[in-house]
Amino acid sequence: MRKVLFGAAVLLVLLVMPAPANPEYEPWNRVVEKKYDPACDINRDGKIDIVDIIRVAALWRTTGTWSCPCCSIPKTGQSLSFYPGDDGDLQRGMAWPNPRFMDNGDGTVTDNLTGLIWLKNANCFGTKPWVNALSIANGLASGSCGLTDGSVAGDWRLPNVREMMSLIHFGVHSPAVPDTAGTGRWTEGNPFTDIQSGYYWSSTSYAYGAYGASAAWRVSLHAGGMFHTDKEHTFHLWPVRGGFVGQVPMVAPVQADPEYDPACDIDCDGKIDIVDIMRVAALWETTGIWSCPCCSVPKTGQSLSFYPGDDGDLQRGMAWPNPRFTDNGDGTVTDNLTGLIWLKNANCFGDEFGRCGMNWADALSAANTLNSGECDLSDGSVEGDWRLPNLPELQSLLHYGCNRPALPDTAGTGCGSGPFTGVQSDYYWSSTTRADATFSAWLVWADGGHVVDKDKTSKGYGCVWPVRGGL
Repeated sequence: MRKVLFGAAVLLVLLVMPAPANPEYEPWNRVVEKKYDPACDINRDGKIDIVDIIRVAALWRTTGTWSCPCCSIPKTGQSLSFYPGDDGDLQRGMAWPNPRFMDNGDGTVTDNLTGLIWLKNANCFGTKPWVNALSIANGLASGSCGLTDGSVAGDWRLPNVREMMSLIHFGVHSPAVPDTAGTGRWTEGNPFTDIQSGYYWSSTSYAYGAYGASAAWRVSLHAGGMFHTDKEHTFHLWPVRGGFVGQVPMVAPVQADPEYDPACDIDCDGKIDIVDIMRVAALWETTGIWSCPCCSVPKTGQSLSFYPGDDGDLQRGMAWPNPRFTDNGDGTVTDNLTGLIWLKNANCFGDEFGRCGMNWADALSAANTLNSGECDLSDGSVEGDWRLPNLPELQSLLHYGCNRPALPDTAGTGCGSGPFTGVQSDYYWSSTTRADATFSAWLVWADGGHVVDKDKTSKGYGCVWPVRGGL
């Protein structure tokens, strides 16, 4: 019955949907004509089909915009502004659902933003070396750590670095994890227990030079920093399960009635409507599975494995499109994974010797006032169209299987600088302030991928890479 209702809803929308008012909307034309366009290939199956057509139609029904959606980047959680155009001012990104988390009553908690299912007890195992952390997470099963979910060994894993970072709320600290609603900082039992304001292992090895065999990424839940360290060191571990396996999101099933279910609220508008129904129906059309997609976490890019169950072994996450980047021929480059549009010249604002040197406020101003005619732009953009990326936007460019720089090539199948020019072996400013030290802002090291904070008044190393578009 549910399949009939969902199928009927989809058919009705497609039948009554008028033709685009402007025939020059190329993204829509490419979908309707079924010409392959990576930016419109929603389920990354190499073809434009009913899934893609329905999703684009859904966007038009609610926004009036004919565009091809991608793997949207969520908001950072930061709401306090320290300078015009910063993260707290613009608050760009996909809105978090409310509630953000759902306690499943079986020792697990579902993140309604990503669909990932986390162990409720965030410190069941204390601190362990990396290899031990992998083995423990992979061997976790129902009956341990308060679990009554029926899981068996192999269901759980150590999260990769992107999955671990997806928990961070950059507007709070100690720990930098949201509460159940997603509107404040975590407190004990709300919904997790025993979160530590220290470092947690990821399953992702550090790809810089020969370090991969001996170093892995760790994430600080105190404020959100990310660093590599020797695998022999001991840190906390927080097992996870679910998420993308191939193309199918492993998340909560659709409810049989139209009552509100955060996991099914695709556009995060607080209700289950035609957009959500069409997207779920679209998944059924191709997979036969009734499931609610979320803001899926992309793959890290790492493909080399150093131990069973690590990131290179499992390669969990949403697949990248090929090509990953499109050079638009107007001084801009579109990331087909996220939909963000980047300045092609990654060092337009360097000094006469090409060195980066702006402080944070100058970096924000330079990005916010960028317009067509500058930095080889001919895109018609005006002041206010561009911005300094927030931290997750900047991190979205990274390829964790690469180094020097830690970026993918144009196709997204290897390492390189994509179609970009002037990429520096240096740190790039983000618009995101460190919550526990508001005189500092977060930066990303393009060569290795580290997330560090520096005093906002510092000069001599902060590069500027403007972005536009996105939610």
